[in-house]
Amino acid sequence: MPHARVRNIDIGETMKMSRVVAVMTADDLPKGVNALTNEPKFVGKPILTVTTVDETTTINAIEKICVDLEELPYVIDPLKSLYPGGPDAVVDGNNAGR
Repeated sequence: MPHARVRNIDIGETMKMSRVVAVMTADDLPKGVNALTNEPKFVGKPILTVTTVDETTTINAIEKICVDLEELPYVIDPLKSLYPGGPDAVVDGNNAGR
């Protein structure tokens, strides 16, 4: 989804794996650290990180994670966001100078 809100991340099955070291989400990071997000604004924006002992375990661990996302409005053509009622790329508004 190009813009979404994380409702839930289920890492239960992943954490049962013996070679998984840790799974971190945005909620696990100190305030002000923005490496992960609960509101990705583009496809590929990181919402979690998985630490394991090897690449194969990482792939298997990621496949067991269940993420529930709420789709939010998104903009492909930035000009459409300028029209009344047009979707904003940022939920808080699109004015960086506020």
